Amino acid sequence: MPIARYKITFFIFFLILVVGFAVWMNLGSTEPSDIGVASAVQFSGERYGNSEFNFSFEKPEGYNIGEFEEGDSYVVLAQPKEGQTGFQIIITLLGAEDTEITKDIIVSEIPGIKIENDKTFSIGRSKGLIFESDNSAFNGTSAEAWFMYKGNLYQISGYGDSMSAIEQILKTWEWN
Repeated sequence: MPIARYKITFFIFFLILVVGFAVWMNLGSTEPSDIGVASAVQFSGERYGNSEFNFSFEKPEGYNIGEFEEGDSYVVLAQPKEGQTGFQIIITLLGAEDTEITKDIIVSEIPGIKIENDKTFSIGRSKGLIFESDNSAFNGTSAEAWFMYKGNLYQISGYGDSMSAIEQILKTWEWN
């Protein structure tokens, strides 16, 4: 179990670096007025599918979705063409037995993390936690959804105003 905790801690550090880099890359190209509230996501009728990790979800209308590997993690980045804020999914192989991600587990792995308005959710047999946090990579307010499936940790993160969009995406998520 100590190895799994080390991997989670390393992953959190890595997540902060990746998000920080993505934000830094977008600072010059995004006007503040271009960032809107993603409270009601419209879906395109298409599904985004990932054959490596065998999942899919309804693709938000007007979003571009890209994938890349970063170290030991796999990143799915969903960015709107305009108007709303996007989100990212970071998948890290922990090789540990699946466990329900709870507030207690996250706080024990990342002391001092802010978790507010948290609630549990399920996708098939995966159970996780969706919550608001103070992730500095998202200007201090973030929407997060964390869960495990087949030994992989899934962390979906976005700006605070993307909570509704993340919730709606999770409702369309399917394991293939």
